[in-house]
Amino acid sequence: MSPVGSAAGFRAAVESRDIDAVRELLAEDIVFHSPATFHPFIGRETVMALLGIVAETFEDFRYTDEFEADGAHALLFRAGIGGEPIVADMSASAAHSFQPARWGATIVNSTAHPVAGDHLGLNVTVGVGCCAEIRSAAPTLARRGSRRPPWSGPSSSTFEVTATVASDAMLTWHPEPGVAADACQHRSDANVELASSARLLWQDEFLLERRNESAPGTWSSRLRVVRDGWPVVCTELAVGPGSPLWESPAVLEGARVVTLVVVVDPGQVPDQWCSARANEGSATGVALPLAGPGVQIVAWGDELSGCRATVDTMIEACGVPEWAAGRWRAARDVGAVV
Repeated sequence: MSPVGSAAGFRAAVESRDIDAVRELLAEDIVFHSPATFHPFIGRETVMALLGIVAETFEDFRYTDEFEADGAHALLFRAGIGGEPIVADMSASAAHSFQPARWGATIVNSTAHPVAGDHLGLNVTVGVGCCAEIRSAAPTLARRGSRRPPWSGPSSSTFEVTATVASDAMLTWHPEPGVAADACQHRSDANVELASSARLLWQDEFLLERRNESAPGTWSSRLRVVRDGWPVVCTELAVGPGSPLWESPAVLEGARVVTLVVVVDPGQVPDQWCSARANEGSATGVALPLAGPGVQIVAWGDELSGCRATVDTMIEACGVPEWAAGRWRAARDVGAVV
C-alpha cells in the first residue's frame, strides 16, 4: 500500500475509532518516536497500548491538515487535555496556591511574602509520560518582618519544595526570582526525585533587593536532585552578609544576583555534555557536567540581565539539548525584570 493510501486508511480508522482497523495498518515491527520521551516505542502491541492511552487522554481530537513529500505522508492534528491533569498531584502550604493550566501550573502567593518564622512548602508529582511546567505569578520577596526582641522565635523564613518526576516524564521549574530584603534570613530547600527515564529543567534565581540598602537580607538556596536512587547534584549557594565567605573571591565575590540552571536528560549522549565559562558585562558563569546525564550552570554578578545573558552563552556551548534550551529561553523572555 502506498504512503498516501496508508495515511488515508489510518485517518479514517482513527476518526471512526475503529481500533481493529488501526491495528491492521501497523507493521509488526513498527517504530514510534514520541517528542515526550527519549526512546522509541517498538512493536505493534507496544504502540497500540500507547495509542490506547492517548485516546483516553486527548479530548476533541481532530485532524486539521495533511502533508506529502518525498514518499512520506504526515497528518496534522489538534487535541485538548482535560479530565486527568498532567500534574498527578500538587499541594502547598497555606501561603501559596496553584492555578492549573494546560502546560502545568502557576504558583500564586495567597498571603504576604515570607517573613521571619514563616515555613512554606510545595509538593509536586508529575505522572508517567507527562510534561509539566511550574511557574510563579510574581517574585518572592523575603523580609525580616516587624518582630523585634524580646520575641524569641525563629529568625529566618524557609521555603521547602519536594518534586517527584515519574518514568518518561518531564518537569520544567522556572519561578520568578527570589528577593532578599530588610535584613531577612531566608532559606530555600528543594529536593527532586527523578525516575531513570525522567527529564528535568530546573531554574533558580535569587538576588538582593537594593544595591545600597543599609541592611540587605541573605538568601540561601539548596538543591538536591536524585535520579533512580543515585544523587545527581547537591548544591548550595547564597547571597548576602549572612552567608559565610560570600564576599570572598573564592566564592561569589560579593555578587548580589545568582542564576542557577540544572538540566538532566538521560537521552543525551554523555560526550555531548561539556564544561564552559563565560562573562557578560559584570556577570561570570561556569557550566559543569554532572556525574549523571546532565549539566549544572551557575552565573553570578550585579545584574539579573547579565546573569541570564551569561547562562544563554553557556547553554549554547555546553551541549544542552534543544528542548531544554528552548524552555529556558521561553522562561527568560516572559520573566519579570527585578
